[in-house]
Amino acid sequence: MNIVNELKSLVLAIIKNILQLTAFSIAATLLPLAMIILPLLFVLGDPATPHDDLAEFFLVAGPFSCGFFMLLSCHYHSVRQWQRMGMLHQWREDHGGYFHTIGKSTLFLFGGIITSALFEALFCGMLYAANHIVPMGYVVGQIVWFSMFPLFCYAPMILLWITRRNYDEFSCDALLLGKR
Repeated sequence: MNIVNELKSLVLAIIKNILQLTAFSIAATLLPLAMIILPLLFVLGDPATPHDDLAEFFLVAGPFSCGFFMLLSCHYHSVRQWQRMGMLHQWREDHGGYFHTIGKSTLFLFGGIITSALFEALFCGMLYAANHIVPMGYVVGQIVWFSMFPLFCYAPMILLWITRRNYDEFSCDALLLGKR
């Protein structure tokens, strides 16, 4: 009877973890869209009302969403190349095995979280300095903050995609021509 209760609690814990991971994945995926739509609804709809809670939510949740996208973008380019070449079954072994690929994914995840937070701090510092040079008032400051913040929050991901695009254009032709 004790084994049945332990097994039941284990299954419930696994289901709970799967649901939490699913909820996080959905929230992290939809956050860039929310960073565009919610300010349009709230800030431009009523710019005189303070929306500090929304800004704080974006400041805290943004780096985790960026880290999630960095995790997904880490191996996507090479997996797609190997899939186009018809050698997807060899991909993990040719990229260093489980330890190397999972380690690289983890590095990209935490690197995305940390660099996104650093870009956010840089943005807040730049906006603070700009407001002291040219005072812009609360309403204009809110509009500027909410319109520019997503670019700084997702800057590591944007930079990764730009470098991957340039890398893919060079290396994909060499791989397809057999010049490895």
